[in-house]
Amino acid sequence: MSYPLSFDLAVDNGGLTTTVVTSAASAQSQVIPTGIALVTVTALTFVRQGLNPTAVATTDIPLAPNVPYRISMAPGNRLAFIGSAGSAYVTPLNV
Repeated sequence: MSYPLSFDLAVDNGGLTTTVVTSAASAQSQVIPTGIALVTVTALTFVRQGLNPTAVATTDIPLAPNVPYRISMAPGNRLAFIGSAGSAYVTPLNV
């Protein structure tokens, strides 16, 4: 079986991933100090980044479920998620 997306990922000691519960209300991640995060969602979700972001369904960037995304943003910003009930797994990356 081949996968359509692949990238190099440095695996550290672990324990950095946080879970954001996604729903019809916007919810924020913790601060991403590095400005780069690996994000996987379990349901259709929309995402926005900023210092204090509020995600908006249908107008922000959609993320398909069960696909890892490498998201770049300004260091120190957060991600906000809104969409179907599920989870967003957010891991800051050191690259």
